[in-house]
Parts: sequence; structure tokens; C-alpha cells
Amino acid sequence: MKVWAFLRWLAARFATPVALIAACATAGAQTLDQKAWNAVYDRLANRLKNQNDYETVHVLDEFVAATWVKGTEASSLELLNLAGALPEPVFSVVPSVMKERLHDVYLRAVLDVDLPLQDEAKSKAYRAARTEFGTAYDALQARKRSYDDLWDKHAERLRARNEKVNSRAYLKFLEQNKGYFTQTRGDMEDAVKKLQQFAPVSEVWASAVTNLRLLYTDMQVVTPGLFRYEGDHETLESLKECEDGKPDGWETIVFGSSVDSTQNRTSKWNASGGWGGSFFKLNAGGGGGSYQSTISKATESVTLRFCNMRRIALSPGAWFVPSLFRAIHEGDLKLKDDSKLKRAKLLGPDGMVQRVVKGAIVARSVQFIAKLDESKLTEMRSHAGRSGRIGIGPFGARAGKGRTDFSRELRTAKGEYGLSTSSDVPIVLAIITEEVK
Repeated sequence: MKVWAFLRWLAARFATPVALIAACATAGAQTLDQKAWNAVYDRLANRLKNQNDYETVHVLDEFVAATWVKGTEASSLELLNLAGALPEPVFSVVPSVMKERLHDVYLRAVLDVDLPLQDEAKSKAYRAARTEFGTAYDALQARKRSYDDLWDKHAERLRARNEKVNSRAYLKFLEQNKGYFTQTRGDMEDAVKKLQQFAPVSEVWASAVTNLRLLYTDMQVVTPGLFRYEGDHETLESLKECEDGKPDGWETIVFGSSVDSTQNRTSKWNASGGWGGSFFKLNAGGGGGSYQSTISKATESVTLRFCNMRRIALSPGAWFVPSLFRAIHEGDLKLKDDSKLKRAKLLGPDGMVQRVVKGAIVARSVQFIAKLDESKLTEMRSHAGRSGRIGIGPFGARAGKGRTDFSRELRTAKGEYGLSTSSDVPIVLAIITEEVK
């Protein structure tokens, strides 16, 4: 018996080292490209309040300027695209090409609810009120598009006369057209009142309908569409530019001949489900842009620098009642038979609304500095001079003249080449989402 006890002790004693060796082998099997992608994920995930499925970070395929912080007359499609995005739980996303927005699915849900009314006359009245609201909303939306076109043409005339197109000009335009939405707003108010007659049937649905009044009572004619999103102006306005030659405010990631990461993420990098591929797209070193072909010597490196990187809050306006989605998903509220939402799962891993945006990761500016052999730097400069696309991991931009391009060449030491974004507003690097509760 003592022999068997000893053998059991011996097996237990050496089981842990074997497991550790297996784990190390798995981590060591990562290529440098994979480790570099994971290192970026590590850095961004540090901004999450809860690093699990509760919150997820999604880096943007290209930098986006936080134009909404300027608060001028210009509409901010950027805020609408980012805050209204409905991404899958993948790392790299392109919000501007997503077909569905949060407000689109939400409005459809409100209008597609089929309240459990026992009286046929009340059911008929409810269906009529629902249709009337849909018609009034479509009319208000069309009126808004017409208003935006009217302003665009007015702005063109001002520019043709060499007059300023600024906040003062827009306020004057507002005053001249102050009655533009009177009829359509009145129709919306009448339609909402008729819907609210059925409020006692469902408290959640009633709250959603009541909050839809904000679409026209709190309507911001300077924003695109009718649904308002909050963009954390206060934090964005507080971000100051950093000086090139000083360390204050800069956060860096150095990619050298070796790179470390705590993650071992090999899937769900993008919508295709694969990992990120070649980390560098700098047109330097050949070899398809692999990490090893770009960084082939111990003396070579590429550094990413982020000025005053911060997490900001992004959220839908007061019109959004998330419990409505949950009530539909759990069957507490039924949808009409011909609803598109009824044919698809609403929430969950395979649902139309898998996650909603609650924040973003921004930086005042972004720089990269390449310390490479001269032949590689020459190739990179030539590529940048042709305004080619430059990619470092998930961060893509063009070497051009746009506000989110790497448009400003840095003063660097011999054997180095660097570019910086040059924007009058902060740059959005990623969005943060959470599951609908």
C-alpha cells in the first residue's frame, strides 16, 4: 500500500510541471504577427472596466475623427455611425458599412409589438394608431432630409459669395426656417397620444412610446437623422495635444525583434472569424509584410505612440429603453406576425442586437516611428509619398492629407522615419460594447 501511495504522490507531484510545459508550448507557438496583434488587444482591453463578456473592445478598421466635439452646424455622421453600431463580438470592425443601426432595430421593435388586447375594437384602434405613428415618423424623417438638403444648398450659396459658413450663419438659417417642422411635429404628437391610450397594457412598452416623443420635442436639427446619441463632449474637449519631443501624455507600444502579450487570441479578430494576418502593412521589407520581414534585426523596431489615450462614454439618448428588447426576447411582449424581428433572434450570440455601444477609446493624436534599415525606410517613404494605405496591426490610415491620415512627417533621428495624424479633434481608435441587460 505504501508503494501505491508513493506512486500516486509522484504522479501528482509532476502533473503540474507537465501542464505548465504544455501551456508554454501553446503560447510559444504563436508567431510574432499573432503576438503583436495580441499585444495591441492587451493595451486596449486595459480600458475595459470588466475584462470578460460583459464588455468587449472593437478596434476600428480606420481612424475616425470625433467631429461631434466641435459642436458646429455640421452634422456628425461619425457619432451616429459609432454610437449606433451593432457589432458582432469581434476585435476589428468597420461601423460605417454596417447595415443596421441600434435606432433602426429599436423603432421597428416598438412599432411591431402586438399588445394582448382582448377587445377586437381596441385591437383595431391600436393597429390604426401604430400605422398612423409609422406614417408620421416617415414624414418627419423625410422632412429632416429635406431640411438638411436645404441647408447644404444655402451653405453652397454662402461660399460662392465668399461669406462665412459658421455657427452664426446656421443660427440665422434656423431663425429663417423656424416653422419648417411645425406640421410634421404636430402629426407626431397626435400619433403618440393615440398610442399612449394603450399604455396600461404594458409598462415597458408604454415607457418606450413615451420616450419616442423626444424624437420631435428634443429634436436636434443639426444632427443627422432623428435619434440623438451622447458623445462625452467634456472629456473630448479636455484632451490636449502632446509635444513631439517630450514624454508627457504619450503612451507607447514598441514592436521589436521580440514582443510579449498576455492574450493568446487566435480567432474572432474580424467579421471573417480569422486572426489578424500580417501585422505590418508598411511596404517595407517585402515578404508580404510579415512581422519577421519588417523587423529582421535586433536593432529594428516600429513604435506606436498615442497622445492622451482615454476612455469616453458613448450612449443612445433618453429615447432608448433597453428593457423593451429584453421583454421581447424573453416573450413577455409578442410581435405582430409579419414583423421582420419575429423571423430573427433579437438578442444573444446570434441575435440582431448582440451588443450595444457604451464607450470608445480615443487619443488626441497617433504617431508611428519606424527604426529600420535604410532600404526599408526608402521603400516606406516612397509608399507614403504616393498616399498609400499604411497599416500597423488593426490601425489603418492613409499617408495623405485628411484629418485622420498620417499626414504630418515627424522630425526623427537618422535611421528613423515617422508620421503623425494632424487633426483639430481627437481620434477614435476603438468602441466598447456590452450585452443588453
